[in-house]
Amino acid sequence: MGNVTVAKKADVIMFSRGAAGIEQWRELISSRRQEQIWLYATEESIYHAPPVQSKPYVVVDNLRYNLTYGYHIKADISQPFGKIVPSEHPSKPTIDPKPSDLAPVAWMSSRDHMYWSRSRFVRDLGNYLSIDKYGKMGGKKLPRKGNSSTETLKKYKFYLAFENSCCSHYITEKFWIALSSYEAVPIVVGPSKADYEKVAPPESFIYADDFESFESLAEYVNKVVDSGIV
Repeated sequence: MGNVTVAKKADVIMFSRGAAGIEQWRELISSRRQEQIWLYATEESIYHAPPVQSKPYVVVDNLRYNLTYGYHIKADISQPFGKIVPSEHPSKPTIDPKPSDLAPVAWMSSRDHMYWSRSRFVRDLGNYLSIDKYGKMGGKKLPRKGNSSTETLKKYKFYLAFENSCCSHYITEKFWIALSSYEAVPIVVGPSKADYEKVAPPESFIYADDFESFESLAEYVNKVVDSGIV
């Protein structure tokens, strides 16, 4: 929360996080004009953002907001992390061939999460499938110069695009970057498969929950690799 004195005069206040403390909340509430609009904005899932209540209000510590802004389709101002825009001049895409000496799958993560263990999922899947792991949770280091990290990950056929929360419509940049920048097939864990199908190109991802076991998921990925499709 920014300067309270300035906020008092504003027509709209956008909250991306809470006030600094209870005294700041009290000052904001006591000076709030009836016509002043409070906009609650977040890019986080419900597990990371303050608790919400169904429209028309969002409630944070018993405070009511007029409008919501975020990734969710039901937000008053909906701003997803990505979307597909049809080309005005469609052409056959060209994709550089992927090296065969690398693992077929890459994963990058800076931290694990308390709501579900992505690193444990990757470890268990790794018992049946070769995965190169980057970042603090993996061990391999990505080059930092220019687009070097993107160029490194473009060499992989699949990318593990695991969300930190499995919430409705929560499809973040992990998914979109895998498709657009890494030119890899995302293997996803996140919201429902239907949510992915609403926004993704047809048959552009692998939904991990479609498989009964890590072994069956790995078998399918290896089958796709052997087919030469990617």
